[in-house]
Amino acid sequence: TNGQLTSAPVFLGAANVVYRNSHATGFEIPVTKNVNDLRINGSGIEVTLSDTVFVNNELELSDGIISTGANILAINNSDALALVGGNSSSFVNGQLQRSISSNSDHYSFPIGKGTTSADYLPMLLMNDNLVTTTSLNASVNSITESGNNIDNQLTATETGGNRYLNVVEEAIWSIQPNSEPT
Repeated sequence: TNGQLTSAPVFLGAANVVYRNSHATGFEIPVTKNVNDLRINGSGIEVTLSDTVFVNNELELSDGIISTGANILAINNSDALALVGGNSSSFVNGQLQRSISSNSDHYSFPIGKGTTSADYLPMLLMNDNLVTTTSLNASVNSITESGNNIDNQLTATETGGNRYLNVVEEAIWSIQPNSEPT
């Protein structure tokens, strides 16, 4: 149903949550901070996380922004397809953590720094059978050209078989594995 809960309900299982209006998260998120599915689908809306939230099955980003602030939006499902959607009008403004498996799947991180379409700076991880790493926490920040951080100082060097497919001058991504990848 539409609206906001005014008191904490008793959840008998994992909750599925769909946001269609802007607001800060509240009683619709169980005390455990775990939801089964989380969907955002409302033109121009922003949902602000009041705490770290764990999605056990699927995160669907159809339309609207999820802002994490100092919190994290974590997808516990290691299937690369556990995140559906994501585009310049629907992304995570802040930290997105994804569980991953040792495989060759591509994991999307529809993240940004801000709430406008220009702030959308997605990342795509092409997993090359990483071992020992079971989750990655990603965020992005904008940078300003100054000092050695100017176009003619920008270089992308491929090392250890890592391929750089694209370099964006105005942003820097932070990717933190839960353990050292091998």
